[in-house]
Amino acid sequence: MSNTKGPQPTVPTGPTQNKPIPPTEVGDMESFHRLATSGALSDMLFKLGGTRKK
Repeated sequence: MSNTKGPQPTVPTGPTQNKPIPPTEVGDMESFHRLATSGALSDMLFKLGGTRKK
């Protein structure tokens, strides 16, 4: 691959930094999880115009 021309994408190497999740996003994830596990999420998406796969 050393024969390729043009700029090469740079990929960071090494472990990524683990950043704490902001509390506002944690609340959003919890409400999303409640919707998903209760079936309300699929009902909501169906009402928005989606169709159920057969």
